[in-house]
Amino acid sequence: SALSAMTSFPRLDRLTFLPWKDVIAQNGLPVISKGQFCPQCFADDQTRGKMPYFRLAWEPKSVSVCNVHRCRLTLHCPCCGKDNVRHAASLVVPGWCTKCGAFLGGESRGHNTQPTITPVELWRARQISDLLQAQDQLQVWPQRQALVDSISHIIGEMDGGKSAHFAKRLGISKSTIHYWLQTDKTPTLEASLRVASQSGISLAKLLSGDIGGWNAPSEGQQLALALFKPEARQRAPRREIDWDEIE
Repeated sequence: SALSAMTSFPRLDRLTFLPWKDVIAQNGLPVISKGQFCPQCFADDQTRGKMPYFRLAWEPKSVSVCNVHRCRLTLHCPCCGKDNVRHAASLVVPGWCTKCGAFLGGESRGHNTQPTITPVELWRARQISDLLQAQDQLQVWPQRQALVDSISHIIGEMDGGKSAHFAKRLGISKSTIHYWLQTDKTPTLEASLRVASQSGISLAKLLSGDIGGWNAPSEGQQLALALFKPEARQRAPRREIDWDEIE
């Protein structure tokens, strides 16, 4: 509110994740501490004659790729190779390195040895991007109770109301589900992403409590959604003991 008054730009809160504060745990939205970015987005801004800016969609740690260009986000300046080109400086010109002054949308001088982008990473980036698009259309901020009611409905439709079975789908403990439904605990962003991946509903609709028209995914859809499910721990093989030899 103070920044809005000083700059004459209203509703600066909508340029943050603040509208989702009641449906994402306060400690459940970790952000990149050194500021990651997409060089191609900066290059597009410059080509179109627009001022480059850091996208809010780049901030969460759960996002590692650009949803627009389908390339991996980077922390390093393409010219000097240094990181932390945003948060460690008192004066920042968006789109330019605070270390050497080079344009961050340029081509990297080093060799690209980054790992291949996985479908899971693209899915996560798309969910966060869709969440921010939905944020502009919000009439009221989402409420925790609507999220909890949606999760409870999803559990009922997919696993007959059995929280333990649903927790196994997500790869989390059943006590965590209990805390969501029976206490005032709020799911983290990562947990909500897992719920969205297994139920087939978008993250934006899940957090908004908008599950009208949602149906539990079929068996074929479940096989596709299983791609995002954490791998279960493998139990050690049962030991065979020869008691006669031991005697």
